[in-house]
Amino acid sequence: MTKNNTATINTLEEKRILGLSNAAFTLLCSFAVPFLSMIFIYCCLQVWPVGENSVLVLDLNAQYVYFLEEFREIITGGDSLIYSFNRNVGGEFMGIFAYYVSSPFSLLVALFPKHMITEALYLILVLKAGFCGLTFGFFLQRTRRMRTSHTIMFSTMYALCSFAVVMQHNLMWTDNIIAFPLILYAVDQLICHGKFKMYVITLVYCIMSNFYIGYMTCFFVLIWFFIRYFMLSPEERNPKNRDWHFAKTLLRVGIASIVAVMISAFIILPVYYSLSFGKLEFSNPDYTPKQIFDFLDMLTKAFFGSYDTVRPEGMPFIYCGTLALVIAPLYFFSKNIPTRRKIGTAVIMIVLILGFNFNIAELIWHGFQRPNWLNTRFAFMFVGIMLVMAADAFRNLSEIGSRAVMTSAALWCGMLLILDKFEYKHLPDFSAVWASILLLIIVAAAVPVFIRSAGEPVKRKISSVVLCCIVVAELLGNGVLMLYRLDEDVIISTRDSYRSVIDKYEVAASTFKDKDDTLFRADKLAHRSKNDIMALDLNGMTSSTSTLNARVIKLMGQFGFAARAHWSYYNGATAPTDALFGIKYIMTDESDSRDIPSYIYSLYDLYATTEDGIDIYENPYSLSMAFSANESVLYYDLPAPVVEGEENSVEESYTDPFTYMNELYSALLGRKVTIWTPAILESVDDVNCTRVNTVGHKGYKPDGSGNTSKLIYTVEIDDTKPLYVYFPSDYPRKVTFYLDGVKKGNYFDSKDFSITELGTYAEGEKVKVELWLTTTSLYIRKDVDFFWYFDEQAYVDAVTELADGVMVAHSNVDHKIWGDVTVPAGDSVMFTSIPYDKGWEVKVDGKVVEAIPVLNDTLTAFEITEGEHHIEFTYKSPYVIYGGVLSIIGLVLFAAWWVLDSIFGKKRRTAEVTAPHPDLKIHDEDYFPILTAEIEYAVESTVSEAATDEIEAEAEDGKNEDNTEESSND
Repeated sequence: MTKNNTATINTLEEKRILGLSNAAFTLLCSFAVPFLSMIFIYCCLQVWPVGENSVLVLDLNAQYVYFLEEFREIITGGDSLIYSFNRNVGGEFMGIFAYYVSSPFSLLVALFPKHMITEALYLILVLKAGFCGLTFGFFLQRTRRMRTSHTIMFSTMYALCSFAVVMQHNLMWTDNIIAFPLILYAVDQLICHGKFKMYVITLVYCIMSNFYIGYMTCFFVLIWFFIRYFMLSPEERNPKNRDWHFAKTLLRVGIASIVAVMISAFIILPVYYSLSFGKLEFSNPDYTPKQIFDFLDMLTKAFFGSYDTVRPEGMPFIYCGTLALVIAPLYFFSKNIPTRRKIGTAVIMIVLILGFNFNIAELIWHGFQRPNWLNTRFAFMFVGIMLVMAADAFRNLSEIGSRAVMTSAALWCGMLLILDKFEYKHLPDFSAVWASILLLIIVAAAVPVFIRSAGEPVKRKISSVVLCCIVVAELLGNGVLMLYRLDEDVIISTRDSYRSVIDKYEVAASTFKDKDDTLFRADKLAHRSKNDIMALDLNGMTSSTSTLNARVIKLMGQFGFAARAHWSYYNGATAPTDALFGIKYIMTDESDSRDIPSYIYSLYDLYATTEDGIDIYENPYSLSMAFSANESVLYYDLPAPVVEGEENSVEESYTDPFTYMNELYSALLGRKVTIWTPAILESVDDVNCTRVNTVGHKGYKPDGSGNTSKLIYTVEIDDTKPLYVYFPSDYPRKVTFYLDGVKKGNYFDSKDFSITELGTYAEGEKVKVELWLTTTSLYIRKDVDFFWYFDEQAYVDAVTELADGVMVAHSNVDHKIWGDVTVPAGDSVMFTSIPYDKGWEVKVDGKVVEAIPVLNDTLTAFEITEGEHHIEFTYKSPYVIYGGVLSIIGLVLFAAWWVLDSIFGKKRRTAEVTAPHPDLKIHDEDYFPILTAEIEYAVESTVSEAATDEIEAEAEDGKNEDNTEESSND
């Protein structure tokens, strides 16, 4: 009979749906429901092909799509993964790769044609939503064994929580959201059973898919391990009663973490090197203890439809469903959940809340730099733990009771009404307050029905499916609201806004890219984004990335380009800078509002014009990326001396861009060169302003009268050469720019803060430039000339002389450059516009020479002798090599550990029965009574059938015996 019972129970457990086991079907649904839900949400948002919108928003629109364009080119075209000239002037690429595109999902872009990059992103985003549900479903399946509908319900709450929907455009973060449930499960496996493989693999995935959020996951694991260990009872955490269990487990998790970090070293070390170029000093965090948000304010983000902003003042997105909001607090009122678990859960939630709201804790969570947008980037961890609490409470609803559920819903209704009184803008009456109250009422009505259905399998199944449908419908509604509010907040771009710009400039770029086999730079005057040139695969000056090179950006600002913080624009270019940086081709659009500088018409040759009206000009004075120069350039603009024990003075010596170019050209040629000459500033008048002072600047504060506050600069023209202006400031504040009474745009505002050509005037004319202030004070550097004339002939003479020593550069991949040069007499240095990086190896005629940093340690130069030479540049990042070696060592250690565990652990496991997951021991009012009833029914049926068979057999035997007797009588 035992054999029959076992067979019957196995048959029950192996019940198949659509050809899949129940477990596989549950996981498939956990993936499919969020996947299809996200598609539905995008359809409501009218994302192409349903409408004209795209998934491009905020940084996905301004940065990530371009980096993925570059990554696609690397995969399909063989470009360099370690270096790129497609970022401002040039720089290592591993930092960008590790920060933005190292997720395995990024490989999908290679499966799409170039003109469908937005559709590749669409697929990645909906797939990631599905995988978030899949991993949370796996976690619940392994640790809770809930019904299929319940697993789908909680998995969807995780995958479509407000954080996952609103922040999913930061697509490189989502991999850690996917991995978070696996980390929770892996930590338990490591503690209770010493299983390390899943922990190592998952942690490696977290780090390598995005080192930034991966750091936060590692920090969470550091805290969670100790909390989780003591949440479990001695029998749960040490089911085999081993000696020194805590010490051994701590050692095991430490070794496993080290191995995971070593395997990830291929990413970590190049990233560290990338951050050393300026990101580590990018901000100056304030460690003064303070609270960031009011707790009551933060609570408003837990309700349906609550969206404040992703801007710097934004609060954490913690909504994950009204059902979770109602039942998660009941976790602490369940008698079946041990007190030690409640304490541990409370501790981790407090730690996370402190990370949201205590500035020092927040800095630690975010790598010691406070985000300037998109706050509390680890909020998905809070959501994950909250849903685990809700799942445990849900399993014990029969024990908790209907009254507790209705009380919780009523209290949340009361809290919502109180919050409504404060008139929070992100809690609108109809779409948030009324909707949340309605949902609370629905939950308060539906959950008691579900509880009462216990013991009645059919009613239980129906109520479970209905509850699941209610939850999924709510999440769909919230998802649609979140993306609509995101669109109102920061604007979701249309597909055409991306394709129309990129497509027409791709045609323009192809006119010279396909014909010119030399290495050159090119850029355009009109920009959709700061990263357009990556999508166009051009070597240019315009770029924006968090893995910045601060010295390059500062140097570009010194030349008068629009460059600040982590970005730079080609705006502010002049003929002298085009020559120095090797800008050979420029694309212009006459229909664009920005004026085209006159030197392009007078000095450059019209190369081609496309059908879309894009003019391509070729610069005959481009000096390539390397040319010979006088040794004086080695001593120009040396780094400021550092005084030990003293901070750098706020007031540093400053040289305006025009003087800087004159002096640099003089150093390159070894003689005095005057390309720019100052104009006569007749007067400076301030209107409705109060003068204020700050270090090195003159300040002008609006007087608050309500009248227009402005500065008026009057220039007396004494030369017919083109007139330019540049107002330097360390504290730029946007102003409106007027030229002779005509509004020309803004100044000190992003790309407008650059050298500007005013035009050509007759001698004796007077030109007026007005800066109209807003409500903030304006600061402009003092003792500096703002207005300058450009002497084209002096420029042409200087560049023509330098052109005698130009190296014609070639490259088939960005980390390798070669070319030949004839160094004229008098030159002893090769000056390059390649950013200085210790990874560059320079060879002259096959011999390695020392690379010398010039221009405040920003660009690369090296000494050379007169005559003909062959030069080679090779970029070999030592950190990529070191990281690769460490990764190989880590993989070897992991493989060896795996093999040893398979050999010795197999014998141990054969003699010991593996205990179930500790969370399965918690009484389950939902799953286990039903399973027990089913098993009991199966056993009873088996017994009944066996008994019937036995009686029938006995009767048959008796009948046979009677027949035998009758035959013998015959």
